[in-house]
Order: sequence, then structure tokens, then C-alpha cells
Amino acid sequence: MVSKGKSKNSAVANGKAEKKQTDRYAHLKQHVIKPGQVLNPAGRPKGSRNKLGEAFLADLLADWENYGAFALADCRKEDPARYCAIVASILPKELDADDEERVLEKFLAQFNTVEDVHAFRAQLQHLSAEQSVAEKGNKTNSRSKPDRV
Repeated sequence: MVSKGKSKNSAVANGKAEKKQTDRYAHLKQHVIKPGQVLNPAGRPKGSRNKLGEAFLADLLADWENYGAFALADCRKEDPARYCAIVASILPKELDADDEERVLEKFLAQFNTVEDVHAFRAQLQHLSAEQSVAEKGNKTNSRSKPDRV
């Protein structure tokens, strides 16, 4: 009989504990943010977050406008592989079939004759040969790891 009394008391105690926990947060229900509810309709003040980023980009743009073309030309001449990696890094990761077709058409449009295609191919071979010579020179002159692109 004693055990029955204990189980009744424990069940009553558990019921009170459950009720206590559900009522514990009742006062917070009025503060729950509902979907679509805006807490600050005025929003973040303009420039409060991006001021440094905007200043940096403005400085970068000014520098690029002055020296960017020269830097790219130097990179293309001195390290064609890195130049190609830079160009590839700004391309989208995946192209749609339509995008591929447009890119190919634009690329091919620069060649008016077969001689233009041959000249382009010769330039590529020349750049590749220069790169190979430079890589061989770097391997014999130093035993350090090559720079990553």
C-alpha cells in the first residue's frame, strides 16, 4: 500500500512540474517574432556596416584604373600560366549550353581568316615554350617549392 501512495504523489508531483514548465515561458509568448514581422522598420543606417569595405573598393578601383592594364600585361608576359589562372578564376564555375555557345562565338569572331587562327596558335605555342623554359630554369636554380597560382 505504501508504494501505491508514493506513485500517486509522484504522479501529482510530475503533473505539477509539467504544468510549471509550460507556464514558465507563458510571459514570453507575446514577444515571439512572427513570420514577416519587422522589428526595425527604419532598417540599418546607411553606411554603418560597409563604410570600410566601400572605401577599400574605391581605392582599389582607382589603383586599377591607373595601373591595372600594365599589371595584367606584365603578368601575361612574365607568367602566362598565372595570367591564365587569373582569367579562369573570374569565369563562372559552370556555363550553360547557351553561355558556352556565346563564348565560343565571341572567341571565334576575332578570327577573320585561317591565318589569324594559325597566328593565334603560334602565339600559344610560343607562350607555352617560354613557360617551359622558365619552369626548367626555376627548377635548376632553386629547389624550393613553386609558387601556387
